Amino acid sequence: MVIAPLIPGHPTALGPLIKEALRNHPGLRSARLSVGAAREAPSRLGALPDPVFGIALQNIRTDEPALNSSPMSAIQIGLTQTFPFPGKLSRREAVARAQARIVDKRLAMSSVEVVLAVRRAYWSLRFAESAERITTESESVLNAIANAIHARFGVGQGAQQDALQSEVAHSTLRTTLQKRRQAVRSARRALNASVGRLPVANVSASTAPTAGEVRLDRRALVRAARRKNPVVALRAAQVAAARSSVDEARHDRWPDFQVGASYRFRQAAPGDMSQGADMFGLSFAVTLPVWMNAKQSSRVRESHAWLGAARADSVDATLDVLSSLEQWLDTVERLNRQLKLYEVELLPEADQALDASIGDYQFGKVEVVSVLKNWEMQLQSKLQYAALLSEREIALAEIDAITNKRLP
Repeated sequence: MVIAPLIPGHPTALGPLIKEALRNHPGLRSARLSVGAAREAPSRLGALPDPVFGIALQNIRTDEPALNSSPMSAIQIGLTQTFPFPGKLSRREAVARAQARIVDKRLAMSSVEVVLAVRRAYWSLRFAESAERITTESESVLNAIANAIHARFGVGQGAQQDALQSEVAHSTLRTTLQKRRQAVRSARRALNASVGRLPVANVSASTAPTAGEVRLDRRALVRAARRKNPVVALRAAQVAAARSSVDEARHDRWPDFQVGASYRFRQAAPGDMSQGADMFGLSFAVTLPVWMNAKQSSRVRESHAWLGAARADSVDATLDVLSSLEQWLDTVERLNRQLKLYEVELLPEADQALDASIGDYQFGKVEVVSVLKNWEMQLQSKLQYAALLSEREIALAEIDAITNKRLP
């Protein structure tokens, strides 16, 4: 069975993909539009209510509908303007600005989440490509083992079962290669989706994982998480907005005022001592908060409750962020130790064990099963090493997201 080679993708570094995602991701475009909408609210809520213009016919007789049929008949036009108590509008505007800052923080959090998704998908693709390459390279090692088997078989020292076991290993490897290549295709689609591209875009991860030990300053990262974490910042903005709402609700207990002006058009009528002179009027009204306990005071209590909930959410978010950070830091330390073990011991020992077993087989000291076992051990060691490298990069991406470091 012939396995078609995987078409190589266009090599792409991680940094440009992140910038492209921040620029083009549809989710971020939606979030930016939401920010624009939220920033329009303060001016609207800080403006006076629209004045009311009215026109009315007054005291028109039904038996003789005319302005001169009665001394009280008139056409009246009027204009009324409501003035909230001083300070109400400014506080409503402050609440709207605080709500807009929440939307800003959500945009920042969405940006961090998009970057994290790109980095996760990128390093998953990198591992899938590495696994496909390692498996392909391992096929040449298996071919060398098969040549050794055929060489012994040619001089009458090999067994038929050795050749059969080699063929089984080849068949198993071909099946594994099919899975590896499918994994690369799936990883490419996932990366394209995280960037905001069509799934058919052909991309290949060109950035190499960090080599050697990665040292992290735990205390500095904890401070950064407290200060810059997007979730913590969002919860802080929500607390500030709730505090503004409490202040606005308290001030809302004061009455509003209404000022009006009217003008009456009249005509002279029998018995009209004013001879049909036009008239004007002024009015002033004030709202009476007679239901304050059921309305305004209840709203103050409601706002206090939301403020308490926001503060509790803020504390909970901070604890969750710090706990998550500690776990990822521990993960990086574990991966550092595991990678060093592979680099210093496991990978060199797997190579040596395979080379020694091939040599021993050629001299008839070991069975072919031992050679194939060492070949499998070498393959799995390389795959596991590549997996650990990608896993550490993903862990570092998680730490960067927690501390709000967007670019690699």
